[in-house]
Amino acid sequence: TGIVMQSDGYIITNNHVINGASEITVRLSGGGDEYSATVVGSEAQTDIAVLKIAATGLDAAEFGKSSELVVGDTAIVIGNPLGLTFADTMTVGYVSSTEREVQIDQYMMSLIQIDAAVNPGNSGGPLLNSRGQVVGVVNAKVSRDDVEGIGFAIPIDKALDIANDLIQYGYVANRPMLGITVQSITEDQAYYYGYEAGITVTDVTAGSPAELGGIKVGDKIVAFNGVEVSTSDELNFQKNKCSIGDTVTVTVERDGSRLDLTITLTAGTAAYKKISPTGKSPW
Repeated sequence: TGIVMQSDGYIITNNHVINGASEITVRLSGGGDEYSATVVGSEAQTDIAVLKIAATGLDAAEFGKSSELVVGDTAIVIGNPLGLTFADTMTVGYVSSTEREVQIDQYMMSLIQIDAAVNPGNSGGPLLNSRGQVVGVVNAKVSRDDVEGIGFAIPIDKALDIANDLIQYGYVANRPMLGITVQSITEDQAYYYGYEAGITVTDVTAGSPAELGGIKVGDKIVAFNGVEVSTSDELNFQKNKCSIGDTVTVTVERDGSRLDLTITLTAGTAAYKKISPTGKSPW
């Protein structure tokens, strides 16, 4: 499923919906015309993608503000569960949480939780409020035999920021940057490879906020702004809650002692990269 973002053919959907596709076809709702689509930009970390079709005068969605949602608000999901056989299906429920921290694949996300039915094929479709405004992009559900009514959507305030960057730049610009490269090792990987678990700094960019704030190669990062972190994904999640220019506290272990370092974040397109213990491939 997707959402017509602009009348001139820009469509927002999930990265996982189009990832790996060699050809993308868009069919407008209500049995409308079909168009070949090109990918304007896509990002796995936020699970947002923008498509473009050669069409004008489309009925674009009206967008609301996810920041105005409260628990108990009406949650309406429209999409294509199980494909075109059930196209344009609407389900209704309530907002269960406006800010639920969820790990999807290797990425931590802050999502809207809803109890409206979400099924395979709804991904990329709209979460609507009672006024018919799009307040989220549906992207996930808990799929277990003992679970019902736990679905998730990306807040539209965040999704539109990402989509507009993808349209303008082709990537997500101006993320707050630390300026470090880290080696992130989970407990399982530590056991297998014989390394110490945690986030170890392997490189510090010259002149970066990290260097100016006193982070050194070999430091083990254990907390960000007072929140304990044990993987690079958790570190990145906490960092991306911040804005450029924010002053943050990064807690590191060095020579058996804990140090609280004060760092002012600057703009960047990537804050770090992940390296495997063998150094041969990222994960």
